[in-house]
Amino acid sequence: MAMKRKKSDHAGEMVNIMRENAAIRKERYEKKKSSGHDDVELFYLSMAKIAKRLPKEKEAKLRMEICNKVSETELAHLLEVETVNLQNTALNRQTTNPVFYNTQNQTTHLQPKNLSLHPEQRESS
Repeated sequence: MAMKRKKSDHAGEMVNIMRENAAIRKERYEKKKSSGHDDVELFYLSMAKIAKRLPKEKEAKLRMEICNKVSETELAHLLEVETVNLQNTALNRQTTNPVFYNTQNQTTHLQPKNLSLHPEQRESS
């Protein structure tokens, strides 16, 4: 008859495995942390290793394609940011222009008066 292991032996083995895994994860984390590179930099470094194995002509073409894609994406992002900024500016202008309702439910916008010190620059009212 085969002897059965005690449940505590299995639990002890599981604890040891978990400790070993935690130690491995910690070691990997420390290695990554000590390299001074974040995830994005590590990704591009790994791509560089692959690109270096290619023939020079293919490597140059790949570099050019990557550069174009990154530049296009950066430009698209800048245009999005500029659009949002313009929308926010327009929104701010609308909220800073006071609107009043007169007794006939007609909207009245107040326009700032020209308060220039030079009479020739003032608008005649």
